[in-house]
Amino acid sequence: MNTKNAIDLIPAELRAILNHKECLSLKRGMPISTDEAIEDFVRNYREQWLQEKLHQDIKKQIMEMEKHLWCRSEKAGYDIGKKAAVEEWIHNYAAAWRAAEESLESNGFMTGRFVLKKREEPITPLGPKLGEIARLYDSDIYVHWRGMHSCSFIMNKKKYLDVKSQCFLHHFNADGDAAAEIEIIATGNEAREVIDSISGICFQNLISGLYP
Repeated sequence: MNTKNAIDLIPAELRAILNHKECLSLKRGMPISTDEAIEDFVRNYREQWLQEKLHQDIKKQIMEMEKHLWCRSEKAGYDIGKKAAVEEWIHNYAAAWRAAEESLESNGFMTGRFVLKKREEPITPLGPKLGEIARLYDSDIYVHWRGMHSCSFIMNKKKYLDVKSQCFLHHFNADGDAAAEIEIIATGNEAREVIDSISGICFQNLISGLYP
C-alpha cells in the first residue's frame, strides 16, 4: 500500500481488522491479505466499529470510576462522593488506564525490537529469512524499519509492512536490509516463536519480546 494512502491504526483496531480478515477469508473460501482486509474494513465497517468502541470505552471507564469510588470510600470510612471520585480517577489514573487499554500487548500482540549484529563474514539477506519465518509459523508478522517507503498501515507514527504481502521482499530488499534495526509486531498461535526465531537469526535483542 502506498504510504500516502495508509491508514493510521490503534492496536484495538488492528485486532478488529485481523478478526475481520479471518471471517472474510472463510466467507470467500480463500486467504485474503491484510491490505485487502483493511480496505474492506475501512469501507464497510470502520465507522460503526469506532462508534461502538467509543461506547464500550465509556462504559469501561465508568466501571473503573465506580470501583475507585468504592475503594476510596472504604479506605476513608465514609462516602467520598461520586464527583470527587471521578475527578480523582481522571487526574490520577485515566492516562495510565488508556495507555494500558490501547497497548499492543493488551490487544494480543507480541513485539520485538532488533538491531543488526556487526559481522565481518557475509550473512544471508534478512528479507527472505523473514518470509521463511512467516510461512513456517501460524502468525501474522508486521515489520517497521526507518526510511521505509511502503506500508500496510501506520501505528504510533511508525509504518508497518505485512511480511506476507506480495510486495514485501521488493520493498525490504530495496532499503530494509540496510536498516540498522527493525521492529516487529506479531500475533497468532505462534507469535512468540516468531519473535524468538527472528532474535536467533542475525540480530541481537535490544528490548525483550513483550508478551501479553
